[in-house]
Amino acid sequence: MRLGIGYNLFDGEEILPFSLRSVRAAADHVSVVYQTVSNYGSPCDPGLLPLLEQLRSEGLVDELIAYTPRLGVHPHVNELAKRNRGLQAARDAGCSHYMSLDADEIYLPGQLAWAKEDIERGAWQGSACLSATFYGSPRHRLVPDDPTYFSMIFTVTPATRFALNASFPVLVDPTRCIVRDRVRIFTRQEVEMQHYSYVRRDLRIKLRNSSARSNFEGEIEGVAAHHAQWRPGQRAFLIGGWRDLVEVDPPLDFSLESATSPQNVGA
Repeated sequence: MRLGIGYNLFDGEEILPFSLRSVRAAADHVSVVYQTVSNYGSPCDPGLLPLLEQLRSEGLVDELIAYTPRLGVHPHVNELAKRNRGLQAARDAGCSHYMSLDADEIYLPGQLAWAKEDIERGAWQGSACLSATFYGSPRHRLVPDDPTYFSMIFTVTPATRFALNASFPVLVDPTRCIVRDRVRIFTRQEVEMQHYSYVRRDLRIKLRNSSARSNFEGEIEGVAAHHAQWRPGQRAFLIGGWRDLVEVDPPLDFSLESATSPQNVGA
């Protein structure tokens, strides 16, 4: 297997270095498809481009691809185009398999290496796994666990494309679906993606630029304000209501607290 990994990026770049370090050993080619203007016309953080150049100089990224979004269309249109651009970069690099990620998604290196072997051994054409979602810091995990799956590794052919109407055996992000006949659905014990969805310096940026923003416009300020003042021992307040947290040992020691500790959230 020659695995290409591509990132869809606008914000959350403070988590990107840690995600890259978690998957770099498994990847033969890594691209970042980034935009400096969001799907809603907001500018990126001024530190984004210097960070990306640094990550490329460190060998964590092989290819940086700038994307200019189409404004006024549904955000899924831009997300789909970015994921397909990353797929094309992997195809151009001679990759036989591909995985599309966001900046806040982290895989345990041992699990990802095992998943690659399992997929190749079973000749699986696609795959998906469940996730653990973290809030405020890498030590605080939401409970109960979310039932949503994340698509993982797909085989690459000349005709392979992500499509919004692609059928898939489990519920995943609609911009990460590729029609495949044989899909490996990993159990939580086999592979569990570590989703640092709410480990952000400023959650407001994520929510304001989410592709689903129209569904929760009126909740953004309250959710972001609670996140900014949250401290360990408190519950999480998300779109849709309150959630419980359990304290765990961080799955990987990336010192994420140095960038996203509660006192810096919202800075």
